[in-house]
Amino acid sequence: MLRACTTACVVSVMGLAPATAAAGDGIRPRTIVIWPDDVPCSVTVDRATDPIAHLPYGIPAEDPPAGETITEDEVADGRRHQFFAFSADIDPRIAMPEWIALADVMAAADKGLVDAATVGPDDVLDTHAVLAASSLRIDADDARRPITFATAEAGVDWDTTGLATGAWIVRAYTWDPWPNRWALPHPGVIAVADDADPGSHAPAHAVHAASDVLYRDDVSAIDGCIAAMDGTTVTGEWAFFDDPDSAWVPFAADVPVAGDAFELAFAPPEPLWGGFAVIRVTATDPLERAHVAYVQRRITVLASDRPQDCDPAVDGCETSSDGTPGSSDDVDADASSSPADGSDVTSDGVTPSSSAPGEDEPASTGAGCSCAADHEVDLFVLVALTGFTFAATRRRRRITSRPQQRWNASVTSMDGDRGRVGGGRRSAGRVGQHDGLGRPGAGGRRAAGARRR
Repeated sequence: MLRACTTACVVSVMGLAPATAAAGDGIRPRTIVIWPDDVPCSVTVDRATDPIAHLPYGIPAEDPPAGETITEDEVADGRRHQFFAFSADIDPRIAMPEWIALADVMAAADKGLVDAATVGPDDVLDTHAVLAASSLRIDADDARRPITFATAEAGVDWDTTGLATGAWIVRAYTWDPWPNRWALPHPGVIAVADDADPGSHAPAHAVHAASDVLYRDDVSAIDGCIAAMDGTTVTGEWAFFDDPDSAWVPFAADVPVAGDAFELAFAPPEPLWGGFAVIRVTATDPLERAHVAYVQRRITVLASDRPQDCDPAVDGCETSSDGTPGSSDDVDADASSSPADGSDVTSDGVTPSSSAPGEDEPASTGAGCSCAADHEVDLFVLVALTGFTFAATRRRRRITSRPQQRWNASVTSMDGDRGRVGGGRRSAGRVGQHDGLGRPGAGGRRAAGARRR
């Protein structure tokens, strides 16, 4: 199966296209790369054996569909995929640039798809203040891949010859202005090495949160996979997602790593209650070589404790058989909550196994009385916080790291003697291209299995 994606991967961008894009193009869904479900968390490319890293991927549909062609209001080489490698993991607070090269901007401007004057340096990968230095094209700009099943089935063969050893992160891009789209990050990390010894390169690791929505009293697992020499330690830190300048605060320091996996416990501190966090983990080996990996999903922390099981009789919410508050019609509570065969059943209909001696019984997910009200309040808070952060992120993206005047001058020079800058329709605002997503969470039950003590 393809990773966490259905038709929604294609249609989800329809609402993001600018109203000023050419008819039939800007409102058309973009087709993004889908990674397989079984991608290993950590892959080592031993160049002494084979320098080629094979990257399988899939697509939800061919684009354009068989028998159709691109339209006149599109760029001639549009509807194609391109793959990139990054020598450093990407902070999920960084918006992925919508453009790869200035030449791409000008090609779209010639079709009236964007006003080049509205595109800043941090909107272009080649001039991005953070990402330009760490990015590497796996495919050249003039060799972007057709979006066909045959091309996707062949996968990507990435030649790592000549690259620096250590950790590399892969991303996939859809060139189809406007808007262009980045796919979800390729799961895990690729360690490029010159032999099979993990000590031959700096640590290479990836991390993933078991759940990206926590109650304030939850303790969540931050899982990691790693290729590193013996004696390596990891340090986990959090920062505010909606403040890119906030300081990093440790929640686990210098934890020894044994083997190729590790787990850290994250208990949301009080400053995060009712807010959002970004989490990073730094791995450092005995030679002081280090690598930083980010949880690619934003962590939402609700401003309430996880609801406990309710006793309807105590809370005064007991209902009768006709659904009205009152007694339970003299039906024994234990009997009514068990099936006819006498086995125990959780609220989702699953019969759990007995707990081992000393272990807590599985917590019920049932919510009655005030618990149900708590869930409604938490949902309201989550929706409100998500909307606030989305708006804040869009405002923050308008800030660029270099003077717009210098950028406009370079755009003008690229436009030559045509007497205009871009000359196209002005876009209605930039589309937030960064998905801020990593590997799908393993589910809230696993993440919240422990409680703060």
